[in-house]
Amino acid sequence: MQNLVNYNKNLQVNKIYLLRLTILLGFTFTFNLSLIAQGNCTDNNDSLHVNMCRGPYAFSTNRGDCVTGGGVKGGYFTFKPTTTDTFIIKAVASGSNPVIGIRTGACANTITCYNTSNTSTEQVKLLFTAGTNYFIFISRTVSGNFTLDSLCVNPNCTVPICTITGSTGPLCRNSNNVYTAPAGFTYLWSVTGSGTISGANNLQTVNIKAGSTCNDSFTLNLVLTNGSGCSSSCMLKAYVRDSTLPTISCPANTIVACSENLPSGLPFTGTTTDNCPGTQTISFMDVISAQTCNDRYIVTRTYVATDSCNNTKTCVQILTVKDSIAPVINCPINVTINCEASTLPANTGTATATDNCTNTVTNISSADVRTNGSCND
Repeated sequence: MQNLVNYNKNLQVNKIYLLRLTILLGFTFTFNLSLIAQGNCTDNNDSLHVNMCRGPYAFSTNRGDCVTGGGVKGGYFTFKPTTTDTFIIKAVASGSNPVIGIRTGACANTITCYNTSNTSTEQVKLLFTAGTNYFIFISRTVSGNFTLDSLCVNPNCTVPICTITGSTGPLCRNSNNVYTAPAGFTYLWSVTGSGTISGANNLQTVNIKAGSTCNDSFTLNLVLTNGSGCSSSCMLKAYVRDSTLPTISCPANTIVACSENLPSGLPFTGTTTDNCPGTQTISFMDVISAQTCNDRYIVTRTYVATDSCNNTKTCVQILTVKDSIAPVINCPINVTINCEASTLPANTGTATATDNCTNTVTNISSADVRTNGSCND
């Protein structure tokens, strides 16, 4: 049996070993014991990634110091950045003074040690080259067991300036609107409210389709991330609001001779437009004035154009009814009657008349003028 006091063997990190202990009284105890290996060039604990923390880990060290250009006792981690940038390596070991050692390449290469805080937190900020394998060793200033609470790698963030370029409104219902972010980043767009993303949400530009409700709004959100993983966010609020009146042009003013020649109001023969797509609803109302007979008066016709968000615009057309054409009358033929006979039209004949506005004229009157002859009869 090995003498435990003098037992010294390199063990693999975090491996469970079986320990059998025999006491002089003859009892033998067998139990599992978790032993932590000495940190060296083959004891890889884990790999590090940007914006990620590792830990906790337990370490056992015979010599805790990090020797520049030499070895180090403790665990090590690998880190291979995908972008060339300045990163912050931060080690936290409660109750200890952690030391960070960094080297590249082979095991025999020089280790650079960093121990400036003399506290439970050690941090170093260095420029790391994309695609290079780095080995990050963790030890402490004195020998003995210690626990590494966490080891984090974060970019030395230069926060990108997040801006959104595009219209805040008023926007038409169901309209498509393009918004743009600064170039050279990764993007994540989202929208809430009366709008939806049409197409991809991870490009420099995004297309937002406004909702179908009048007097509404949507909020466009953007998360902007640079090559170091540093992010910032911004938002833009746009209003889906058609407050622009439609335009309307009435048909030309018209003079007609008869009421029956008045043009009908619908279908509308003028023109109307609106700033937003859609059909305008047309209605009208007539007001009659200055009427002296059936076919002599003025019609004031007011048209109203209403768009899909109930914005309205009016125009006025003047229609004049003016019958200035005299009727045509046809007298009965001349007749000779006895002196005692009636001279009324019923006896002598009735005239007929026609008019341009009415086919038959019923309002016909007559008057007699007598011219005496050579005798009384």
